[in-house]
Amino acid sequence: MAGPGAGDVARRLGVHPMTVLRWERRDRRPGSATTKALSSLLQVNLDEVSRFFFRGVSPVRKTGLPGTGLRSLRERNGVSA
Repeated sequence: MAGPGAGDVARRLGVHPMTVLRWERRDRRPGSATTKALSSLLQVNLDEVSRFFFRGVSPVRKTGLPGTGLRSLRERNGVSA
């Protein structure tokens, strides 16, 4: 059974689905409260999520494709796109 998709993640965090897509592409960064909520939702250590957004270091294997970092993080933790 698949986890919630990007739209579900957006609803749970109280943001627009395009916001999640912008995070995936690293066009935008969530605020600290949203980062904490995202960490909880994805069941990922807060430091790992923060590194992804704020230090430019992806916590997942780089694929060479734009917009795959957060998506891979979601999928790795059972939150499907």
